[in-house]
Amino acid sequence: MERKGFVQHTQRGRAFVFKSRVTRDEVGGRLAKNLLERTFGGSPSALLMNLLDRNTVNERELNELEALIHDYRQRKTEDDAQSK
Repeated sequence: MERKGFVQHTQRGRAFVFKSRVTRDEVGGRLAKNLLERTFGGSPSALLMNLLDRNTVNERELNELEALIHDYRQRKTEDDAQSK
C-alpha cells in the first residue's frame, strides 16, 4: 500500500504508525478507473450495462442515474464553453 502511494508510515519506538495519504474518494476513483480500464476496455457504458444487467435496479435508482447523467452533461457543456 505504501509503494502504491495510499499510505505512509512513521516509526514510533518499535511500532510502525501508518497514515493515509489519499482520501476515500481518491481511492475509490483509482479503483474504479483501474476496473474500467482492465475489465471493460475503458468503456463506461460497458461497465454500467454490466452493473444494470447483473443487479436489481429499482425505478428510483434508474431515475437517479438519469439525473446524474443529465447533470454531468450540463457540467461538461459549461466546462467546454469556458475553455474556448
